[in-house]
Amino acid sequence: MFSSGLRQLRASQALTFPAVAGLALSIGATTAIFSVVHAVLLQSIGLQDTARLVSLWPSDAKRGQTHVEACFADLEDWEKETGLIEQAALASSVNLDVPMYDGGEPQQVDTTTVTGDFFQLLGARPAAGRLLNKEDDRPGAPLNLVLSYRLWKARYAADPQVIGRKLRNGESVGTVVGVTRSDFDFPRDVDVFVPLRAAWPDVATQKTFRVFRAVAKLRTGVTLAEARARLSTLASQSARIRGADSGVADVLVTPLLDEIYGPARRAVWMLLGAVMLVLLIACANVANLLLAQATVRNRELMVRAALGASRGHLLTMLLGESVILALIAGTAGLLLAIGGVRVLSATAPADIPGLDAIALNGPVLLFGTLISVATVAVFGLGPALIATRGDVSGQLRQGGRSSTSGSAQVGSRQWLVGAEIALSVILLVGAGLLIRSFQALSSVDPGFRPENVLTFRLTTSTGSQEERRALYGSVLERVRSLPGVQSAAAILLRPLSGLVGWDTVYRVEGQTITDAAANPNGNYEAISPQYFETLGIRMRAGRDFGPSDTETAPGVVIINATTAQRHWPEGGAVGRRLRLSADPKAPWLSVVGVVNDVRYREWEASRPDFYVPYTQRAQHRTDFVIRTQGDPGILAEAVRREVFAIDPNQPISQVTTMERIVSRVLARSRLTGLVLTALAVCALGLAALGIYGLLSYTVARRTPEIGVRMAVGATPASVLRLVAVGGLGPVAAGGLAGLASAAILTRIVGSMLYETSPFDVWSWLGSVMLLLATACAACLLPAWQATRIDAARSLSRE
Repeated sequence: MFSSGLRQLRASQALTFPAVAGLALSIGATTAIFSVVHAVLLQSIGLQDTARLVSLWPSDAKRGQTHVEACFADLEDWEKETGLIEQAALASSVNLDVPMYDGGEPQQVDTTTVTGDFFQLLGARPAAGRLLNKEDDRPGAPLNLVLSYRLWKARYAADPQVIGRKLRNGESVGTVVGVTRSDFDFPRDVDVFVPLRAAWPDVATQKTFRVFRAVAKLRTGVTLAEARARLSTLASQSARIRGADSGVADVLVTPLLDEIYGPARRAVWMLLGAVMLVLLIACANVANLLLAQATVRNRELMVRAALGASRGHLLTMLLGESVILALIAGTAGLLLAIGGVRVLSATAPADIPGLDAIALNGPVLLFGTLISVATVAVFGLGPALIATRGDVSGQLRQGGRSSTSGSAQVGSRQWLVGAEIALSVILLVGAGLLIRSFQALSSVDPGFRPENVLTFRLTTSTGSQEERRALYGSVLERVRSLPGVQSAAAILLRPLSGLVGWDTVYRVEGQTITDAAANPNGNYEAISPQYFETLGIRMRAGRDFGPSDTETAPGVVIINATTAQRHWPEGGAVGRRLRLSADPKAPWLSVVGVVNDVRYREWEASRPDFYVPYTQRAQHRTDFVIRTQGDPGILAEAVRREVFAIDPNQPISQVTTMERIVSRVLARSRLTGLVLTALAVCALGLAALGIYGLLSYTVARRTPEIGVRMAVGATPASVLRLVAVGGLGPVAAGGLAGLASAAILTRIVGSMLYETSPFDVWSWLGSVMLLLATACAACLLPAWQATRIDAARSLSRE
């Protein structure tokens, strides 16, 4: 079986090689994409009973804010709903960048505070020691710490003796009691977990202090809609009682896995679906190849049948060729998958959990093997059945040519080519939409110039406001003196810091309390002089902060253009006053400047920005930005040395460039668009190969007919038109089917688009034009070959 199959495939290399190459490429791509699916979505992330785990975010409809941080009052309300919620817990809404001292070199670590139910609710288990519980989460309790597996391995070489060790985490000294497992990473990138009430006993008494994210486990059988309806009613009732918190009257309830993976979950599944379509196109090409070979061997098969070969024997022989094709393509595909996995690992966004675990492991290799076998079962059996059916004696009398059998095979090949075209159109439209969306994202003006800017974070654990101001001033002075530095500044949170940051309510002088409650929440930033110059943020009106804006000077604020346009559309914002608080006793701040909008939280949208002098509001944590004359990355080590010279016990963290930050923000959209585009190009190429194969077969089969036509006076142009029209028929049918299917399936990518309609004209028109151009090119060579047929020779041969 296999020897005859090898001989047959060797004899038809011109047809075999392109089909096998396309199938191998498709199997490799499918296996590589599945490695992402397996690493990101199918691997354990250290959580148990994930179907009942939800994230709870209070919402403020009046201020247009869907994700408001939770507070202890919310937690108490939710814990009373015992028929709805089994457990609820809080964690810091953002990781706290805290210096850690353990006798070695100081290190900045991401720390989060959690309530006692946190680990139990999630079903997390320790890699060493134990995890935090309710006994740890009490005011006055000994401060116990849990380390992440990542920190345990990187700093302590996974030494079990670290359990029981004393560490100074910020201002407090705690005891390490446990280590999380390697697969646990929630919240993302946390190094140290601290019990909330033991670390911040005063915060627990401030019931409406909103600085937390909330997670909960629903009771068995409770739906998301039921939970949201009941919790929103409860939030509305509680808001009326609290008064000042009246805007928070709704609760967004989402599956925790959606919170962890975000849009990446849908994108990964979409890419797997797309690559499976490419695999189907490649398989259709293989089926076309096998049908063509069966047609060429039709007389041989009939002779074998006449000599006594059973249909089962013929099927076995033909399937043997399919098995050889699958083995060759599967082996080559798995080798190509190795390169594909490396490329995906190097280009994948760092903010998607599990991507660092992409590998060709056992399950992934098994998947690749199974799809290789499936290609034989699905696309080898069909052609074999078609090739072996029919009347043996009748076909032998016709010289091995049966019009019925031949027509069936032509019809089958046309259907396969039409299907290839339809699948290609779906991929082309999807890729076009994502490309247009990425173009829209890339054209967004972030409000600053990211090139040649270095940034780092400095967090102090001790000291008064005066000491922090002095430290920040010393750092700026020394950094500005470095060779190659044009300017440097400090800011509370640099641009693109994430969805959750420093929010502030505000009230413009002259607004009533009711009107002020409708103001959207703003972004609060404490900055040093030269900040706008350093990041290239344009000053539209007024002035920057200067040396005169000290802690004893009158309070001042700089606002962004959105805020100025909202409240003073005719201009004249400079000199007006506003409060950055709902407290009627809070001081008024004078507006001294207006600057361009900057994307501090999200790339997709801006919001009101309020800047105050860092000398008046020095915080424990500050980001620094440095504009350089050349590559900013080469200054990173020099900056570390300058900070070390000021204070050897003061670590810095998050040293990177603003260009990398911008690139990371766009990485997910860029990668999704590039991969889908590459798949669409592959699909189009494979479909073109299918069209070419169909027409080449048609020309070969109709050579006598074409010879007769030319003998009775048909011109080369009419023959060209005859062949081309025959090839464009399946293209037209498949194209229409593909467009109809794409119209239905655009909802899959709809949520991934930015300022791009799912029915964007240019995406759809470009897909159609590209398809027509490719189809015409694929038709050209076989049609031209048909015009070169020698009528006399073809008739004499017939």
